[in-house]
Amino acid sequence: MKKEILSNSFVLVGIVAYNFLFWGEKLGLNILIFSVALLACLFTLYPEARQSRMAQITAIGTVLSAIMIFYNNSGYAKAIHFISLIATVGFVQQHILRFFWYGFIVLFLNFVKLPKRWLKALEILPKHFTGLAKVKRFIKLAIFPAVVLFAFYWIYAFANPAFAKISFNFFDKISHFLTQFTFSFSIERIAFLIVGLILLSLAIYKNDWENLISLELQKRFKLSRKVIKSRQKKSTGQKLNFNFIRLKNEYRTALLLVWSLNGLLFLVNLTDIRFVWRDFSDKTAFEMRQIVHEGTYLLIFAILLAMAIILFYFRKNLNFYPKNQFLKMAAYVWIIQNLILAFSVGVRNYHYIAQFGLAYKRIGVFIFLLLTAIGLATMFLKVRDKQTTYALIFKNSWIAYSILVTLTFVNWDVFITKYNLNNFEFENTDVGFLLKDISDKNLWVLADANFDKMADKEVYYKPSNLSSWKVTYINVAVEFEAKKQRFLEEQKQYSWASWNYADFINGRRMTTTSLRSDEN
Repeated sequence: MKKEILSNSFVLVGIVAYNFLFWGEKLGLNILIFSVALLACLFTLYPEARQSRMAQITAIGTVLSAIMIFYNNSGYAKAIHFISLIATVGFVQQHILRFFWYGFIVLFLNFVKLPKRWLKALEILPKHFTGLAKVKRFIKLAIFPAVVLFAFYWIYAFANPAFAKISFNFFDKISHFLTQFTFSFSIERIAFLIVGLILLSLAIYKNDWENLISLELQKRFKLSRKVIKSRQKKSTGQKLNFNFIRLKNEYRTALLLVWSLNGLLFLVNLTDIRFVWRDFSDKTAFEMRQIVHEGTYLLIFAILLAMAIILFYFRKNLNFYPKNQFLKMAAYVWIIQNLILAFSVGVRNYHYIAQFGLAYKRIGVFIFLLLTAIGLATMFLKVRDKQTTYALIFKNSWIAYSILVTLTFVNWDVFITKYNLNNFEFENTDVGFLLKDISDKNLWVLADANFDKMADKEVYYKPSNLSSWKVTYINVAVEFEAKKQRFLEEQKQYSWASWNYADFINGRRMTTTSLRSDEN
């Protein structure tokens, strides 16, 4: 009972803090404060999770990514932070779990049970606060009608513009009236608070998922040989080991397929070594894009398909087939050749960057190739040590998580901008990309490059979400000044809760930078 009261108290205090820290704000210092406080609440409610290695790791990752939001304020750090926080909640609530993605399953299952959990919380309140029994009864009776009424209201509002206008005006007047006494009860604010209540309830309230825990306990890292009884031939009583015959045929098929694929991939790798592992300076921009964009994605798909083939043939008893050394050798060669192929994809991407600079997708290709190379290495260990597919996915999930959290330490917007400006002449730099596609975190780098003084410079710009022929020309200084003004105006909307180091550096630099076209 005490834990229930404590849980309800954390939710109520949490929704107040959520409203105070996040309404009308961007993520910054607020997410660091809120995340640390939420983790403290979780480990207080569920002390048994303090011994869980998985809960410890994800909690550290959550705090580190929150610190990087405070420091870099990048969209990437924000995405990794919420992934890490979801995983942490799952491992704290179900400390027996080990597989990384179970945290997301726990969150989904908790969402399904959330209405019932809220009703349970309401049932406890009258036991500690007098006079709430009637309120509780009314709320329980009104939940379903309220949901149906809310749904029909929006249907009618979308279908009838006149009704929508009248009702919205009515709600606006009520909101304006309430602002005279307290903060604005706008529809947006109410929706914001409901979302916060849902998120906090999913994090704080625990449900028992015995089936999920049972599934986790059944998972093994090592394969075991499955023995299937032989069938009897009724007429002679002779034993026919159909299982062995089937396994032998599967072995022959696998041996033929994997060695044949090895031969084909050997020719592909020889071609790459001859034509890809060299200077691409003679290629046009269109040819380079075709080589990288089309070839890279297809080759990455081929590598993933290659890994699937190994997983298929080494999933069961073929690992224990007598004299399967030739098949294992074929698998090892296949893995090594795919590593070479992954390196070739990296070489393509490197040549592209060397000629046209860094971009988000080009960095993403390198990160994906790193994870793929690690996956191939763990695939080698799976075949050699007769490990399960679960073990392979388990290891790679945690390795990928660790790498992705580590990558939040880099401010990629600033890194890309600095690299492109320092390694290319102005005429060879995609200035439009730096001005319009990268966030305002790179403003101070552009200011140091004197973009504010380039009133006479015009560059082409191709929006990434449009077709290749849609190209416009933009004025460098005008676009820089517009980007700067948007940043300065946006900063006026936020309080201390949104403070972050990246915006602080930008703000300090931008207050001394202005458009001075007369100096050109």
